[in-house]
Amino acid sequence: MIRHISIFFIKEEMKSKLPELLEILKTCTENVNAASYMTGIDCMPRPAEKIAGLPEFGDMVQVIDFADRKEAEQYSAHPAHQKLMQEIGYAVDKVVAIDVEG
Repeated sequence: MIRHISIFFIKEEMKSKLPELLEILKTCTENVNAASYMTGIDCMPRPAEKIAGLPEFGDMVQVIDFADRKEAEQYSAHPAHQKLMQEIGYAVDKVVAIDVEG
C-alpha cells in the first residue's frame, strides 16, 4: 500500500470558501481508484500569529491509500487529479505532499 498525504494551504483571502473547496476536494478524491481515502479541514484553533518552534498547519488535507505503487504513480495524470488542480488552484497558496509505503 502507498499512502498519499497532501496538505493544502489556502490563500488568506480564500479561506471563507473552505467548505466549498473541501467539497471539491472530496468529490475529486472519490473519483480516484483508491483502496480508501479521507479529506478534511483543520479543526483545531491556531494562534493568530506564527509562533517560533511550532509547525506550520495547513487548512485542508487529502489522504489516499493506493493498493500499490503503480496506482500511486498514475495519480498525477488521473483526470480527477487534473480536475482538482483546475477547480481549486486559484485558491491554493501551496501544497505539501508525501507518499509513504506501509
